[in-house]
Amino acid sequence: MINEDRNISIPPMPEMPKGTVAPPPVSLDLSNSQSNQILEKLDLIMSALGIKEKSTKTLKENEDDRR
Repeated sequence: MINEDRNISIPPMPEMPKGTVAPPPVSLDLSNSQSNQILEKLDLIMSALGIKEKSTKTLKENEDDRR
């Protein structure tokens, strides 16, 4: 059985065609999208609660700051 495994050949990976390039990303106007409206409402709520800065701290770091 081990000898059979040694005789198995793996085919080479096919090469990528030369000269093919992905198209540039499409720019979308999201100024009036539903997601943007939700984010704007969230910003209003956060500012009403006195939360002004976005925090990149983890939950553990926030707990450490409270002690």
